[in-house]
Amino acid sequence: MPLIGELYEAHILIAPGGGPSSGCLRHRKPSADADLSGITLSSGSLSPAFAAATTAYTANVANSETSVTVTGVKADASSSVSAPVTLSGLAVGVAQTATITVTAGDGTTTKSYTVAVTRAAATPAVSSWAATDTAGPSNSYFYATAADSSGNICAAGYIQTTGTFSFGNGVSVPGKYSGTNCVLVKYDSTGVAQWAKSLSTAPSDSLFTSLAVDSSGNIFAAGIMYGTTQYDFGNSKTASGKYSGYNAVVAKYDISGNAYAVGYVMGTGSYSLGNSVSFTAASANYNAILIKYNSSGAAQWASGTTADIEGSAFNAAALDSTGAIIAAGTVVGTTAHGFGPGVSIKGSLASNYNAALVKFDSSGAAQSGLSATTGSSISKFFSVSVDGSNDVYAAGYMSGSGAYAFTNGATAAGKYSGYNALLLRY
Repeated sequence: MPLIGELYEAHILIAPGGGPSSGCLRHRKPSADADLSGITLSSGSLSPAFAAATTAYTANVANSETSVTVTGVKADASSSVSAPVTLSGLAVGVAQTATITVTAGDGTTTKSYTVAVTRAAATPAVSSWAATDTAGPSNSYFYATAADSSGNICAAGYIQTTGTFSFGNGVSVPGKYSGTNCVLVKYDSTGVAQWAKSLSTAPSDSLFTSLAVDSSGNIFAAGIMYGTTQYDFGNSKTASGKYSGYNAVVAKYDISGNAYAVGYVMGTGSYSLGNSVSFTAASANYNAILIKYNSSGAAQWASGTTADIEGSAFNAAALDSTGAIIAAGTVVGTTAHGFGPGVSIKGSLASNYNAALVKFDSSGAAQSGLSATTGSSISKFFSVSVDGSNDVYAAGYMSGSGAYAFTNGATAAGKYSGYNALLLRY
């Protein structure tokens, strides 16, 4: 007698000419095949290559991927396979595992396959060249950079004292005041100086702190001059201060009307920025911070150091065409400064300032971070800009006559025992 729930095959023999027919029932055992015929990923590839007998796999996905879906394909039509698994919130360097389970047609036999997925770290930026003054009698500083549509880069800051400062390629400029003199230097895309400008007449201190280049290649430099006497910027262009001290302000907005503010907060604890946005400082000293505001001035998010002992600060920020934000400043000492999962910076100079760059995505998550790999003394970045190809230019200074190295081995050596202007391309 046939049993309820069992599978049977019916075999019927029909006799020719309408004669008597015969038949039988044959019991068929349910399939015990619990194999997969393949595993598909929404991003990345399996390692090793799929084989039904192999049940454990790994996969690597690009840094741009924050989630991946793993789907199993059953080998036997009578079997069933668990639903696709989506791994979301992938962290850099941290494996998340998806498990796919197959149940054979017999309802009893099962087999599980696992895929451990790891998100790759962001590709670190690579420095292409570094430039500084090749000769100078005293301190020099770059505070700001801007790139034009042809890939030329302008750097602005100051030179100190009345001697002549050289920037290579036969380009030099003299200071006119014994204190600080504003300076503007133009470099081509390979880092070769094209020209340098300063003051023709300088009765007191002056310096440039910000730069912009319009679509026609005109350059706009902003900064400060001290006192009420007249300053001559060459080409018969003069300006006289109206106040006996310094006066300066600058603000930068992206095309959407959002604003990004950088700086630091002092001491550990939580800092409320309004609109339910807060920032928790990790260091008892300075803590680098980046804040996004919308066009109405409401804070959208805050990011910065998440693990910091010795201190850090941001001095400038710039946006690239993807909406990423590059923040420039300093980290103190050689201990690790964490800015989020998988992103940390170590300076080369113990217990002092090291020039640093950190890249954040449009949501404020840190993507990569860079600092000098070697350096004999203090270095800082005060400005950063991005050209049309998303190349990054950071400007600041390095102290002393020793050599400084950055990421891929690009080096710059100061020529003066004090401050030396520094421009670095990433």
